[in-house]
Amino acid sequence: MGPTSWRHGLVAFVCVLLSACASTPQPPVEALPLTGPLQGWSLRPLPGKAQTRYVLSAREGRACVQATSEGSASLLRRTLDLPSGQIARIEFDWWIDAGPVVPSGEQPPDDAAARIVLGFEGDEARLSVKDRLMFELARTITGESPPYASLIYAWDARQVQDVTLISERSDRLRKIVVAGAEPPPGRWLHLSRDLGADFRQAYGEAPGRLVGLGLMTDSDNTSSRAQACYGDVRLYDAQGRLLQGSLLLSSPAP
Repeated sequence: MGPTSWRHGLVAFVCVLLSACASTPQPPVEALPLTGPLQGWSLRPLPGKAQTRYVLSAREGRACVQATSEGSASLLRRTLDLPSGQIARIEFDWWIDAGPVVPSGEQPPDDAAARIVLGFEGDEARLSVKDRLMFELARTITGESPPYASLIYAWDARQVQDVTLISERSDRLRKIVVAGAEPPPGRWLHLSRDLGADFRQAYGEAPGRLVGLGLMTDSDNTSSRAQACYGDVRLYDAQGRLLQGSLLLSSPAP
């Protein structure tokens, strides 16, 4: 990779890191009432990107956050502070209206109709030199520390279900494709995952504290349209008790 490509990759990676940092959000494209079930959440634009629209909506009578991307990329996110040993399971619901359009024969780009993004603390002394430089740059730009590792649950119709993929931008961004071609769009899909087991599968180590949770729909790389609805995102302990920080759109927060 030449110097110019490396710089472009660095800027792109820092943009992703910005999504997980707890800094002041910029004005959104469309106002979303960040009260009630969305208390503690904020909209996070990505520098140089058009913004995905996040609005409260419903599908089949169920409340949801509808995300519409028109060649755009941004997140809805909140900060957390939960010991990893306290979290046994994450459950979430998706309704996919339309996924990003990838021309036939091309490699699948890093776009997704729906993502759940989780940020974790960890030992930064274990980072590569390149990642340490990127983390320092992110701190310089934002004044905040990025998460040590991000685990992403993604909808991707072009990938094999349950495959783990490492981002070309950094190995601190890893995603597990949890849904895609089946079932088809236009219905609710409920997913339940063992968060600790998934993190160990992706990173080969135990997770640190969970410090961030985000929703992300984007289609900026394909310049196409993607739309999805996010239902509840619930975090449970080993006794099945709901944890603080869960997104509950259909019932009061714990």
